[in-house]
Amino acid sequence: MKQQETNLRPGKNQSTQFSVSTLIRSARGTHTQEGFAKLIGTTQPLLCKYETGKIPNPPAKIIVACLQYVHDRNNSTEITIGFIQRRMREVLSGPERADVRRVISELLDCLELSR
Repeated sequence: MKQQETNLRPGKNQSTQFSVSTLIRSARGTHTQEGFAKLIGTTQPLLCKYETGKIPNPPAKIIVACLQYVHDRNNSTEITIGFIQRRMREVLSGPERADVRRVISELLDCLELSR
């Protein structure tokens, strides 16, 4: 009975730890922990703890981001606006890429007008 009570405490459910850890590792794919952590808005040490289950309940934003990456990878034949937006944030982030973002934005505006 004591073992059952322990398993019901928040953060102690091993099956939840495993599924969240698996989700995060699956979403990371071939990215390094450091690179993927930047993409989803966390740090490499925290990502490592999420993946190993040392922190079993990451913030919802981390889980949502990982679900989105898994979804996008599984539906890679369909390119959505959300996918393009995420890729632009990933690849074209930072002030040094502002001109490229502006040009792509203008191109998308032109495509929108030609419909």
